[in-house]
Amino acid sequence: MKLTQQRIITEGRSEELAKQEQAIEDQLLNRAQQEEILWRQKSRIRWLKEGENNTKFFHKTTVQRRMYNLISHFQNDQGERIEMHEGIEEGFLRYFKKVHQEPNTDRLPAIEKILQKIPKLITEEHNLLLLQPIQLHEVDSAVKQLKAGKALGPDGFTSDFFHHFWDLIQIEVWQLVEESHALRWMYPGLNATFIALIPKTEEANMPDKYRPIALCNIIYKIVSKVIATRLKPLLPFLDSPPFSCPSSAFSDFPSSVADS
Repeated sequence: MKLTQQRIITEGRSEELAKQEQAIEDQLLNRAQQEEILWRQKSRIRWLKEGENNTKFFHKTTVQRRMYNLISHFQNDQGERIEMHEGIEEGFLRYFKKVHQEPNTDRLPAIEKILQKIPKLITEEHNLLLLQPIQLHEVDSAVKQLKAGKALGPDGFTSDFFHHFWDLIQIEVWQLVEESHALRWMYPGLNATFIALIPKTEEANMPDKYRPIALCNIIYKIVSKVIATRLKPLLPFLDSPPFSCPSSAFSDFPSSVADS
């Protein structure tokens, strides 16, 4: 920009130099807008939109949020303060594995016993409607429902990318969603998630003071929304009077399952 403006000063303004100056200025504005959008996504701010030169505000908010979410130490079961990264990682991994671990129990007989007590409210006609091929308009509607500016999943894309390039990628996305529906199977990579730990309190110093959230891929979110949209019309049919299920039906379940 400076070189172009210097040429205009020394050589005089010409149509070619004016166009060159305008092109560089447009490029700079575009880059500034991209930077602002990037820092807005990182800041997780929802009530303020980009377009007002809020880059510094978004940057400051991002730094503050990262400092708040930073896990610099934690206290283990013995009351010891762990500050090393390896120790923190091992401690959190061990805690959440213990919390989410299930007993190695054959649940099939108990599940079948429970299912015998549950009335069947979905008809064959309803089931056929759920199993029919996914249509393009269903996927299109699901993509439009995706909120902008959400955190990235393992695929590295946000919903903004899908919104912007939807005309180019809609057929491929539709085919992928229908393939997972028809085969009743999804590529493991699409079902992968990032796990983020969010502190529940101001001074979280133990693993149980953190709440794990899963950051999913966009394709996974699209598949989930399509399924949810198909199930929504059937919800009134599932709203039936409470049925009695004898407590003996839960006798074969592990205590952790029956309590839940």
